[in-house]
Amino acid sequence: MGPAWRPKSPTAGVLFLEEGIVFPVGGTMILVASYLYPYMREWLERISPGCLFHRLTGLPCLLCGMTRSFAATSHGRLAEAFRCHFLGPPLYFLVLGVTLGSLLERALGRRVLPRPDEEARRRLARAGLALLVAAWAARLVIFGVNV
Repeated sequence: MGPAWRPKSPTAGVLFLEEGIVFPVGGTMILVASYLYPYMREWLERISPGCLFHRLTGLPCLLCGMTRSFAATSHGRLAEAFRCHFLGPPLYFLVLGVTLGSLLERALGRRVLPRPDEEARRRLARAGLALLVAAWAARLVIFGVNV
């Protein structure tokens, strides 16, 4: 005889987003937060501990400046955005494109965006990490440790 109560499924009681809604919701949240960040920056800096890697080493981490870069991109200040993080504007426009594409998929009820297979996702992840490291090294050489 087992326990008197068993969950109906292994995920019972856990909140999951409907499949296909994660990118539109997540992307929209990132884009809206990027736009609002300059107006909330002072308040956020008071409640956030900041970058732990930077605090411990004195060096910016691979993503230091990405939030400010997204914010500058969302306000059309691309020169400032590239200075904050070289990959900020391209990544911002990638998020924008995937968000719009996934919203279009929801509206049309069919796939519009390509879906890479597992091996392609691994290659993309490695390439993304290599780009982050290269942008980090270039930023250190060009701008120094100032974040």
